[in-house]
Amino acid sequence: MEASSPTRHVLIFDHPRSCSNLLGRLLDTHPSTTRLHRPWRNARTRGPDKPVLSITPETVERFQQRRQAVEQQDYSQVTVAKANEDVLKAIKKAREEVRNPERTPLAQSLILLKGKVAIIQDHTAVLITDPIIHVVLKDPTYLPPLEEPNITLLPPCLLTNSLPVLLIRHPALALPSFLRMHLQEKMLVPEDEMFRFWISLRWLRIIHAHLESLLLEPIIIDASDLVQHTSTLMTKLCAHVSIAPDQIQETWRPGEAIQKEKDIDENWMETLRKSSGVIRDGRGSDEGIRIGDLVGRWEEEFGVERAGVLRGMVEGEMGDYWFLWERRVRV
Repeated sequence: MEASSPTRHVLIFDHPRSCSNLLGRLLDTHPSTTRLHRPWRNARTRGPDKPVLSITPETVERFQQRRQAVEQQDYSQVTVAKANEDVLKAIKKAREEVRNPERTPLAQSLILLKGKVAIIQDHTAVLITDPIIHVVLKDPTYLPPLEEPNITLLPPCLLTNSLPVLLIRHPALALPSFLRMHLQEKMLVPEDEMFRFWISLRWLRIIHAHLESLLLEPIIIDASDLVQHTSTLMTKLCAHVSIAPDQIQETWRPGEAIQKEKDIDENWMETLRKSSGVIRDGRGSDEGIRIGDLVGRWEEEFGVERAGVLRGMVEGEMGDYWFLWERRVRV
């Protein structure tokens, strides 16, 4: 996608454990952006609009124990319609905000731009309509017809006027991390339909096809590139958004990165919370990952049986991952 007219809002479609908080944090450091973090999450996980997904009796019991341990909030009025309304209001408000001065050559060339750019970010799964969710969970290869009008729960104007960004991460890294966190928090297990709902990359594949049918070419970012080549990738992303890349900060004070986040379990953001900037492991590209080489480690951590299930899930997601990976921003 070529950078052209000023973008008024960016829609980031991500999935769990995809370095999504890191991408959000980097964009949040820019003085010309304002971020809405997971505005639809509560409506789709706790409110009356949450999809009906099966979980095992053991998971039901664990969830009940978690609810008893903390005071429960009332989410009966937290709906998708209200979330959509709030997002549209936030975009309007961002447009009316005054940008901080950006004294760079790029900023001078964009001097006529007014307002801030709203960055709206959520897990793709919560944005897909329920009928499509249930079909895909029965048939993971399903892709809705391109003429299907009701793919997402978003207002048409919110989607068609956006700069769409898809964030992906290699399933052999994202899925074990997701399982690890859920076992640690005593939540979902792979036997739950809800577990498969969260980890599927098919939602991103569906969004990609839908965006192309609307003549919107999404920007696809791979988490490995975000971590290992942060400056190069963010410079390219900033060009699309029409903001100065040298305003992005790759370092911060520990704890600062999640100060603005509300209603988020800090355990899921522990790495970001403890960090003082982008953490690079020197591993390089994820392209060379061999799933078979990781199974032994999974067996030690999760047990032989669960490691086998995990391997099957990872391999089942690889087709969609490679499809999107081939279309990613090159760095």
